[in-house]
Amino acid sequence: MRLLEELRRKGVRHLNVGWAKFTLLSMPYIEVDGHELDGVTDFSEYSITLSEKLNIDASKRTLLHEIWHCILAGMWMEDRGPEYGDAAGMVHISNEDLAENITRGTMLFRSLNPQLWEVLLSPRPQ
Repeated sequence: MRLLEELRRKGVRHLNVGWAKFTLLSMPYIEVDGHELDGVTDFSEYSITLSEKLNIDASKRTLLHEIWHCILAGMWMEDRGPEYGDAAGMVHISNEDLAENITRGTMLFRSLNPQLWEVLLSPRPQ
């Protein structure tokens, strides 16, 4: 997987979200509950795993998606267990509060992970 190889060359093996460090991993195939996934975050193991099937652009998008799961969980916006029924993944928040939380999360991510930020958000070579 080119993205994780590039990150490792820059010394990046973890995502630091302040309250935990998530190890960045890859697997040839990711399946959860019978569905193939591009990426998955495991909060019990503190890991983010990306599918090795992805091209570089899809890898960046998927990693950023998984990073946001971690950032939002740190703001108490994580999915809840099945005891919550249909509301297990629901978060009720105003547009203003969500924008503020995303801004804070982005700044935290950039501050704690400058090399990861640089690789994920750098333009693709032409």
